[in-house]
Amino acid sequence: MRCVQIVGASPGAAPTVQSAAMAPILTNQVLIITGASSGIGAATALTCARAGLAVVLNGRRADRLAEVAGR
Repeated sequence: MRCVQIVGASPGAAPTVQSAAMAPILTNQVLIITGASSGIGAATALTCARAGLAVVLNGRRADRLAEVAGR
């Protein structure tokens, strides 16, 4: 198992996936993000999905998961 670092450029800036380092690590991988219905989990899910990574959302609130998935 490997950890992936998600970083922001400055306070309040949208976080970005360090794509150069991530490409070999995450090729043909699926990220399972727990707590994806709000907060850090939702932000991580959106950031990874926007970077083109395959993401599975997991959380307690189905309505909020659907909202995050719709973004």
